[in-house]
Amino acid sequence: MSAESGKIAAIVPVLRGKPLLVRHLPYFIGAAILVALAAKMQFDGYILNILMQATTFSIAVFGLSVVLGLCGQINLAQAAFFGFGAYAVGLGTADLHLSFWLCLVGGCLAALVAGAFLGMSTLRLGGHYLAMVTISFQQIVTLVMINAIWLTHGPDGVSHIGRPAPFQSSQSYLAFCVAMLAIVGYVVWHLPDTWLGRAMRAVRDNELAAGVNGIDVLRTKVYAFAICAALGGLAGGLFAGGFAYVSPDQFSFAESIVFLTMSLLGGVASPVGSVIGTGLLILIPEWLRFLKSVPGLYLAIYGLFVILIVRFMPDGIWGFVAAAFERWRAKTRAPPAVKALQLKPATVGGDVVLEVAGLSKYFGGLKAVDASTSRSSAAACMP
Repeated sequence: MSAESGKIAAIVPVLRGKPLLVRHLPYFIGAAILVALAAKMQFDGYILNILMQATTFSIAVFGLSVVLGLCGQINLAQAAFFGFGAYAVGLGTADLHLSFWLCLVGGCLAALVAGAFLGMSTLRLGGHYLAMVTISFQQIVTLVMINAIWLTHGPDGVSHIGRPAPFQSSQSYLAFCVAMLAIVGYVVWHLPDTWLGRAMRAVRDNELAAGVNGIDVLRTKVYAFAICAALGGLAGGLFAGGFAYVSPDQFSFAESIVFLTMSLLGGVASPVGSVIGTGLLILIPEWLRFLKSVPGLYLAIYGLFVILIVRFMPDGIWGFVAAAFERWRAKTRAPPAVKALQLKPATVGGDVVLEVAGLSKYFGGLKAVDASTSRSSAAACMP
């Protein structure tokens, strides 16, 4: 190895380390600022509830960005996994008087196990069959929540749900939820760069090619489904602690459609899009609240707004913004300076460009050119 090569080899680790610091440190500084603002700024109860809902819903939508955006599998039962976490925290803290942290972890594990089981039993189907199975699972969970009164309190729901000791006030609990949102968003953002994320992307792009290259396709799908379910359970547990009340109507199939719409509107391939879509779909009804006095007008405008975004931004709002930014960067990036092309005759070689002898060509049983009976030559002179 030359001295110059040795210098390059010594510099490479430093160059690899610097981007990590440059990329990650600003993110955590920004997250810390948001957490501080959530803890210190004074919000009224109405704004606080909207922020709490947007924060917890965003974590659930992060799960869809993993299973749908990264792995390409449909999940129409995210509200069911959301309910697993919410009821685990609700029943655990209100009825059994257990620790909030223990109930939150238990809800995540229950959702993870349920998601893995559903994935192992159904992910071989794929496509619309998978969508139908997840819808059926969602409906079963909703019926159990309504009718298993001895377990879930039925339609009356669970009230007086506890919070962890350091975050008893709504303001401090919101700051805690924002911190959890930042941590989960960071993990989901960097998941595509891991071996599991690369395997998921390979399965999404071409299952056959992924399997040929040694990727266990079914196991990768199950991992994606389990991660999605676990994030749904985490979001549900945080939601239950934030609102101190849960009921079956909050975890119906309609809510699963809302989660999916949030993911598609913001951009299913990115956690940033998940946050944008969630915030937008929560804020639009509030912006149009003044129209609710006119029957039907509010829903018509709301639906039209969603249709226009899906129609003209097929990759979601974040995908549209990212593509526009890339186009702008391509225009502003100066092309490299190159020497002007000069056309002139070649100055090397002889007068004969090509000479062929003994050429044979067969098309099955048809002899197009037979070297035993013909000898051909081709020549071209330079200008």
